[in-house]
Amino acid sequence: MYEGPIHRWSLRWEEVLWISAYKRDLYTTDRIYLEFVAESGQADTPFRVAEVNEELEGFSALAERVKEVFPTSKQQWELSIWTPAFTTKYTVIYSKTPGVLLVAADSREVRAMAGMTKLDLDLRRPGLMSLGVPPSLVALHGPGVENARVAVNRGFERIPVGALVSVGYVGALDPTLDVGQIFVARQIAREGSPPKHVETPEFPRDIGVAQGTLLTIDRVAQTCEDKRTLRRSGADAVDMEAYAVAEEAERRSVPFYCVRVVSDRADTDFPVDFNRARRSDGTFAGWRVLAQAGLNPSHWKRLLSLKRDSELASQRLADFLSICRFDVRPG
Repeated sequence: MYEGPIHRWSLRWEEVLWISAYKRDLYTTDRIYLEFVAESGQADTPFRVAEVNEELEGFSALAERVKEVFPTSKQQWELSIWTPAFTTKYTVIYSKTPGVLLVAADSREVRAMAGMTKLDLDLRRPGLMSLGVPPSLVALHGPGVENARVAVNRGFERIPVGALVSVGYVGALDPTLDVGQIFVARQIAREGSPPKHVETPEFPRDIGVAQGTLLTIDRVAQTCEDKRTLRRSGADAVDMEAYAVAEEAERRSVPFYCVRVVSDRADTDFPVDFNRARRSDGTFAGWRVLAQAGLNPSHWKRLLSLKRDSELASQRLADFLSICRFDVRPG
């Protein structure tokens, strides 16, 4: 029997947006949880998330009550998560409406978005956020196409998805693009592959949004010379994930959008080699960046400037996402 602290809360069934079941690995056994996501009615924290585990008194009765109240819910969800052992097996039991899944590479890209908490910014865990209606989820799993695919898969495990959005930073290839400018892709290109179509979200047309072709590559575009070479492909901006997200959207037959923000201009040379700072899983190791900067004052000055630019870009992205809307495929 559970002997930890008891947190009392109340929840009306009509407030529930979706319910998920999953397991947590306790090394020698698994513990089953039910997760309830509900509307809070408050602008600053639009969602309430409640977790109930099987060791709490009344868990079995609650699980049966869910099946009665939501007859369209997955009635035999226990069978979906019991095996294999020691795996999470997120399973959506019930959803009132599909959500919007936003896929980013790094928490710094999305930290300015309203409704997020420190827990939600964990690189390896999807987190709830506010993006108006319908509710939304942001999934992070590091830079690169393979990490983007993992983020998409984990997001689809967590919620029913009605629209998929690639968000985050882009490097400018078009010399007219400036830091902090919103870039809405019209198509996603990748060398040796056919371009991917992108839906256009609804947004006010008087706010200076750039639109064009986004090129996905498997590395950081380090120098202005590198960017000039990539510009000859006809692309306006460059990233490392969007093409993979577009492929996943196509495979799953959900609408795909790509809303990005410029973090570095076409004439920007990075003071360190970010490609050398990547780990084997594609993520960046901060100590490798700092080691390259060493005791060179000019490198530190440039890194601080890049940090300020990225913070500005994150805020501009958050501001834009708060006013644009995505068409969601019905569940």
